[in-house]
Amino acid sequence: MPRKMTGPEHAQAALDYLAEAKELLARADKATVREWRETHSAQASACALIAAAEFQAAHLVFQVAEASATGLGARESKEWRNVTGVNS
Repeated sequence: MPRKMTGPEHAQAALDYLAEAKELLARADKATVREWRETHSAQASACALIAAAEFQAAHLVFQVAEASATGLGARESKEWRNVTGVNS
């Protein structure tokens, strides 16, 4: 059974998938065989789609937390700031 992820964990997963897509695109650019270029490009596209879904999940988690009466806890607020790069 998959575990539930927090919003910052979804955001970090999205960033990880984007990094993987970037690596795969670099491989596709360097590939000399057409089939390898197509394969790496397709893999990069899949990673980008997964990243988009992870960002959407993170956004939804944030909206739910923002709308709740209790709001974000101190730990989760800090995680959000770390992932988004906001240091306030």
